[in-house]
Amino acid sequence: MAPRDTIPTVTVDLPDHVFGALRKRLLLEAKRNGARVVEDGAGVLTLSTALGRLGIHDTPHGVNVWIAAEDPRRLFLMEHAVLARMTAGDADIAGALRWAAGAVPDDLPQNLTVARVTAVEDLGPVFVRLTLSGQDLSAYGDAAIHFRLVQPSDATPPEWPTTGANGAARWPEGPGAPHRPV
Repeated sequence: MAPRDTIPTVTVDLPDHVFGALRKRLLLEAKRNGARVVEDGAGVLTLSTALGRLGIHDTPHGVNVWIAAEDPRRLFLMEHAVLARMTAGDADIAGALRWAAGAVPDDLPQNLTVARVTAVEDLGPVFVRLTLSGQDLSAYGDAAIHFRLVQPSDATPPEWPTTGANGAARWPEGPGAPHRPV
């Protein structure tokens, strides 16, 4: 991975949070999810994941968290993953976590790619092959494990996901919500 200052990076300060507690939590998540510890020293922890890097360091006023990835799409996915893992069951972090210079609130999520289904082929009783066309489908190559096929509702005008203030995708609910199977 390129040096941190040459790739997309976002940061957030978590005032009044304790470095040791957050470090312990992230090391547990790293072990569960196969992240590699790059640096673990006095007041600093850096992890490397399949999508990018995550770091925390102790400051006089709390903890600074940063994430970096090769491209904006991976950065968005990192933001989303960190939000999900760091905020699960921790209302203090959930309320404080807002990425600086991250995703733009109310825009379409950066990992949403608009494409059109151009062909459907039955492969078995519960499997179909879809052929898609779109402007940039490079993220969906051979290495892609899965994706969500967001299908608009037939009953009402479609409602698309947007990015929340904390960087997470907000999915619409109700009659206009799209069907989104994996």
